[in-house]
Amino acid sequence: MSLNAVQGQRAKEGERARLFPAPMTGYSNGRSESPTDLEQPPASGGQPDGGDADSESESDIWKAAVFGALDGVLTSFAVVAGASGGGLGTQAVLIVGVSSIVADGLSMGLGEYLSSKAMNEYMDIERKREEWELANHREGEVENMVDTYMRRGMSREDAQEVSARLSKYDDCFVDAVMVAEGVGSSMFASPPLDEAGSIREGLVTFGSFALSGIVPLLSYALSPLISASGSSGQPVSQGVLFLWACLLTAAALFSIGVVKSTFVSRSWFGSGMETLVLGGCCAGLAYEIGAAVSSCVAGMS
Repeated sequence: MSLNAVQGQRAKEGERARLFPAPMTGYSNGRSESPTDLEQPPASGGQPDGGDADSESESDIWKAAVFGALDGVLTSFAVVAGASGGGLGTQAVLIVGVSSIVADGLSMGLGEYLSSKAMNEYMDIERKREEWELANHREGEVENMVDTYMRRGMSREDAQEVSARLSKYDDCFVDAVMVAEGVGSSMFASPPLDEAGSIREGLVTFGSFALSGIVPLLSYALSPLISASGSSGQPVSQGVLFLWACLLTAAALFSIGVVKSTFVSRSWFGSGMETLVLGGCCAGLAYEIGAAVSSCVAGMS
């Protein structure tokens, strides 16, 4: 995994704004502190209370769940649409669909676990490096932070004051340096190496992918029951099964969009419709490709 990919995984809009001398929270005594308040260490010894890190971890889990579910629906329905466009039967749709869900779900879950683990390992290495540089080249590190704050609009006097006061508390200063370099994810809350968290994210991604991927296949999986309950007892046509798959997939896409709206500044309806329209375009493309491939194969035989 490249350095840029690792750094970009958890980059969030507005993180670096926390480097400015706005009121800062995060100490376990719960009070808001300005730069001048940093003269005296908090009663707890200046250690983070872990609230921001816990919130971020929960956000990462929800992100993995939402995007795993979205990929699961789109992947599964693309298989259904392509198979339907190619004129394949119910059995073929189920075989290809289930195989695709399991294989792609495992791939996504493993990828999420490895990327999360790599990010944590990278941050752990970077933190140790910054701690060594602060211990052995404190003046140079403080001056680098002064330059960083000045590039963000501070006067030199203010930048020196903030950097000097932060440098009295090694953990806080290292957090600030890592955020400035795009490594840390929030002020005073650089997450530790967490193997269990990486495993949890991988499992959540796989689970949400697999569960949502079943939705487009439900009409095909239940077709024997539907046929048996009908008055004629005849198998349900492929067109009807595909129509039900479209309706179920549309409902799932809209629901995922509604859940996604809790993480972005969008209305629930707008987010749901956006996800539905984009997913529908992907499905339509898959259907046309399936039809085109089927025509080519038929022409070759």
